[in-house]
Amino acid sequence: MNYSEVQSQNRYGKLSDELARHLGIAETILRARQEFFAEIRDNIGLQEKIRAMLVSSIVFMALYGAVIGSSHVTVHPYPPQCPIKRGRLSPR
Repeated sequence: MNYSEVQSQNRYGKLSDELARHLGIAETILRARQEFFAEIRDNIGLQEKIRAMLVSSIVFMALYGAVIGSSHVTVHPYPPQCPIKRGRLSPR
């Protein structure tokens, strides 16, 4: 590997490790709720927790939006075979 490949691998490796750590905040809250909120109450690592919760919220909302957007189906108010269109009977 050349120098630029090593640099990009280091950069993206660090980025993916940091993203995984940020996304792990949800698991931390679910597994160790008492300790997590005790640390918040005692002002331990607030900046890191705020950043992690912000990043995880954005990522999870984006995933949720992608799923909802991909399953969106356009529904016509009146299907083509329906005899009623715009409140009146259509001519046959």
